Amino acid sequence: MTSSERKRAQRMRDRRKAIEAIGHEADAPLRALLDLLGRVEDSEPARH
Repeated sequence: MTSSERKRAQRMRDRRKAIEAIGHEADAPLRALLDLLGRVEDSEPARH
């Protein structure tokens, strides 16, 4: 695997963990929760 392929695979795993964390916040890894918060802050509705 090339460096970019490994990076892409890691981003996909992180996204999957973030999606799985929704509704299970107490058991979710911190990285997944931080990713969710980052997505909310970047969203258009969150800016308004």
